[in-house]
Amino acid sequence: MITGAQLQKLFINMKTALIITDHSGLIQSANDFAGKMLNLEEGDLKGRHIHALLTPRQKEITLKKISGDEVSGPIMWLLNVVDNENKTSQEGDTNTFLAAMTHEIRTPMNGIIGMTDLALEEDISPVLKEYLNIIHLSADSLMRVINDILDFSKMESGNLSIEHIPIPIHSLLENIVKLFIPQAKAKGVDFKYNPASDLPEVIMGDPIRIGQVIQNLLNNALKFTPNGFIELSSHIDKKKSPHRLFFSISDSGIGIPKEKQHLLFQSFTQVDASTTRKYGGTGLGLAICAYLTSRMGGQIDVKSAAGKGSRFRFFLPLLLPDESKEEPRIHKNSPPKSDADVFLPLGPLILLLEDNRINQLLAVRTMEKAGYRVITAENGNEGIREYKKHKPDLILMDIQMPEKDGYETAMEIRDLEKETQENTPIIALTALALHEDMKKITDAGMNDFLGKPVSPIDLKQMLHKYCKH
Repeated sequence: MITGAQLQKLFINMKTALIITDHSGLIQSANDFAGKMLNLEEGDLKGRHIHALLTPRQKEITLKKISGDEVSGPIMWLLNVVDNENKTSQEGDTNTFLAAMTHEIRTPMNGIIGMTDLALEEDISPVLKEYLNIIHLSADSLMRVINDILDFSKMESGNLSIEHIPIPIHSLLENIVKLFIPQAKAKGVDFKYNPASDLPEVIMGDPIRIGQVIQNLLNNALKFTPNGFIELSSHIDKKKSPHRLFFSISDSGIGIPKEKQHLLFQSFTQVDASTTRKYGGTGLGLAICAYLTSRMGGQIDVKSAAGKGSRFRFFLPLLLPDESKEEPRIHKNSPPKSDADVFLPLGPLILLLEDNRINQLLAVRTMEKAGYRVITAENGNEGIREYKKHKPDLILMDIQMPEKDGYETAMEIRDLEKETQENTPIIALTALALHEDMKKITDAGMNDFLGKPVSPIDLKQMLHKYCKH
């Protein structure tokens, strides 16, 4: 007779990746080999959904007993990995290419969108303002296409990672609402927002990907609604364990014929050619939404009829942070400075490290108009000299710089601060988009990040968060 202790020992020591989940797919435990294979500790795996570990080309499988009944108890998963050096090398090349491509595209787009934002704040004629708004809308559309293509490439290569960090969900949703209300108003469409009354302050998940799904669905709703309304709502279903958090995006737009709804979540597909001609788009947005939702342990569906509007709905497992342990996260607050440091008569001093002159000018103008003082540097070595000389209140750090990149520069500044017991907030400015880059940002001692192209609103909100005045 094999005892429970022997089974436990066998589970831990097997040279096969074994993971145990509950019936809903949430990981409860994993053996040492699984952690080694995935480069994660068991504590980092617990609480994640098994979908986050499966390949992007997985087939949808419904697990049932031979009798046909639903499975109700724990489930053991065996993960198989084929060791293929050529495949690993190719994936590494793909990662490098995606990172470089992202940076090269987003850097000039940052200048176009940012300078347009600044120009729109000036006292200009209505005609010129109309031209600038068209430039801005066109640039935003181009960025959405670029992001869709990059995300699809990462999906195909299996390089799109899912985070599991605390999310201030109310702030996330309110920021999205603030973004879409002006767009809806400009089109003459009402925007409604109805969050769940019992929505927790903080949930666990991937804030970037949750926001991406919601924004993609809202963009579609706005695009296909010539008049009437669009609505973002949420509710919690407590009938299942774990509870499910539902998000619904509804509209009174053109709707989708029943017989064509099966095409919606396929890559590079729209319901008919006339849709592409009239509204544009890559046909990737909904496929990406379906993929991301599945990877986060949820599911997306649609209810629509031609001429009667649409309702896209997706759910995610409602996971709450474990207060007994500190969760890894990208957004990590620094200890606040004293009042004497923050409320300076001439405004807080910002050190900007940015080698691109257009992006540098954009950031300086935005910050000076908001009442901040700014000094600049074009590489890491120059930035360290300026840091020693001026002791700024906050540092904005471009990641890709000549001579010494942002990671090295941030680590050197943190080493200098060990002697002085200071902790200057360092915000990364990055056009990179891979999960590994986000980890490198936190490992280098940086507090937060802004993705390029950086909007003036996002920049000012970040400065206010860490350096109030």
